[in-house]
Amino acid sequence: YGYINSKGKIIIEPKYNKANNFTGEHTLVTLKNETSKTGFEYQIIDKKGNIKYKTINTYDIDYISEYDLWIIEDVLFDGNINPITKKDMYIDYEDYGYFTYEDYSNNTSGVIDNTGKVIFKWEYDSINMDITESFTNEYYAEIENYDDKSVIISLKTGKILYENPDVLKYNIAADENNIF
Repeated sequence: YGYINSKGKIIIEPKYNKANNFTGEHTLVTLKNETSKTGFEYQIIDKKGNIKYKTINTYDIDYISEYDLWIIEDVLFDGNINPITKKDMYIDYEDYGYFTYEDYSNNTSGVIDNTGKVIFKWEYDSINMDITESFTNEYYAEIENYDDKSVIISLKTGKILYENPDVLKYNIAADENNIF
C-alpha cells in the first residue's frame, strides 16, 4: 500500500503491508520485518512518508483523535509526535481529555490532562478512575486503588471532595450529571 493525492499523483510509494487513513498529520503503517518477533514493524509516518516513530509492537500504539494525541509504548505524545510524558510510566486514556498514570519510578499514580499537567497525584502504585458524564463541562471522578481507598475528586482542581470511610462497607458509583 501507498498514498496518492486527489490528482492521482503518488505522494508515498506503495511499500507497506498495511496502511491506515491519516489522522491529523500522521498515520500508522505496517512493514514486513523478518528480524522482529512479530514479523512486522509498525511506523508512524507523516504525509511525506517520513518516519516519526517505529516499533515492533502495534498493541503499544493508540491515537486519541479528539485531542490529536498518541500513546506510544506508554508515553503520551502530541500530534507532532513530541513526548509529553516520560518513560517509566503507564498511561491510560479514560475520557474527556483525562488520563490515569502509574509512575514506576516512584510508585505513585494519578490523573493528568491532555497537556500532561498533573491534576491529581496519589501515593499508591495503582489507580482506577470513573468519570461522571456532565453537561456543564465540570467533571468529577471516582478514583480508587485496588486495595482499600476510594475518593471523589474535582478534575478541574484535583481536590478531594469526598473520601470513602470504609470501602468494604460503601461502594461509590459514578452516575451522569455529577451524581455519585
